[in-house]
Amino acid sequence: METKNTVIRDPDDEWVAQHSEEFFKKYSGKYLGIVDRKVVIVDKDFGKVFQKVTKEYPGKIPRISYIPREDELELLI
Repeated sequence: METKNTVIRDPDDEWVAQHSEEFFKKYSGKYLGIVDRKVVIVDKDFGKVFQKVTKEYPGKIPRISYIPREDELELLI
């Protein structure tokens, strides 16, 4: 029996990738709360971002992305 691998892509993931350069310039060192391809909160504190998106967007699955600072990018390479 042959099985197929199904990849489910989150539209927010693709949207973040398309805007990564812009986000790096505007939001480096911060967390972004993203719902339906919109940045709904920006903060340095993950907990604050998580609380706001879960409280204000019940029933939605938010994406929380950290945008690294330039000095952190050097560590990733």
